[in-house]
Amino acid sequence: MATHLKMVKGEPALLLEASDGPYLVVADIHLGASVASGLSVNDPLQEARPALERLVGILEKTGARKLVILGDIKHSVGNPRQHEAKAITWLMSRLTDACRVLFVKGNHDAGVERLLGERVFVFGKDGATIDSVLLLHGNGVPSGFVPDKYDALVLGHMHPHAAGPRGPEPAWLLYDALGDVKPRRVVVMPRFSEFLTRAGYGPEEAVPVLKRLDRGSYRVRYLNLKLEAVEYGAGRI
Repeated sequence: MATHLKMVKGEPALLLEASDGPYLVVADIHLGASVASGLSVNDPLQEARPALERLVGILEKTGARKLVILGDIKHSVGNPRQHEAKAITWLMSRLTDACRVLFVKGNHDAGVERLLGERVFVFGKDGATIDSVLLLHGNGVPSGFVPDKYDALVLGHMHPHAAGPRGPEPAWLLYDALGDVKPRRVVVMPRFSEFLTRAGYGPEEAVPVLKRLDRGSYRVRYLNLKLEAVEYGAGRI
C-alpha cells in the first residue's frame, strides 16, 4: 500500500502518509457531550479549549499540516444548540489558522456548514478519497461503493471500546486482509471526545460499510490507545 497509515500511540488519532504529505485524522469530537451528560454547564469552551490543545499538540508531534475530521463535531443530532455553535466557531477558526482542515459530515452534523468557516473543505456522506484511501464518517454507505477500489478504509461513528483495567476504554478496531483482497486494511477510529459514555453493540450493526466486506477474509482485532491487543467490546452514544 503506497499510502501509509500509522496510529499515533497514546492518542485517538491516525497519521495518513499520502503523496502530498501527512494528514492527521480524528473522528467524533462531539462538542457539547459534557453538557448533555450533565458534567458541565453550558460553557461553549468547556470542551473546545482542551480539544484545540490536544489537536495542535498532535499536529506538532507528527509534523502534519493537514487535518481530517471524520464527522460528529457536535453532540446534538438536530441543529446546533447555542453553546455547540459557539464552540464549533471558536475551535474551527483556530484550527484553520494552524492547518488545512478537511471535514467529512457525520450523522450529528446537521446545520454545521455555516459554523465551520470558509477555509474548511467539507465532504458529505460519500466521504473523501486521499490517494487510494477512502475516509468516511461511517453511518452510511457511499453512492456506488465498491470495496476493492480502495487500498484502505478509515471510518468513525462506531466509537469502538474494549475491556480495560478500569472498565471499557476507547479502542481501535482493525480489519487486516488475510489474502489477496481489497481493501487491505479497514480502520475504525476511537472517538476523540473524552465525555461519551458506552452503549455496546456489534460493529456490523453500527457501520454499514463493514457489512459489504467478507469478515472471514480479514484478521479482526482491537487495540487500546497504547496499541496493545485487547478484548472485544463496542459502543457509541
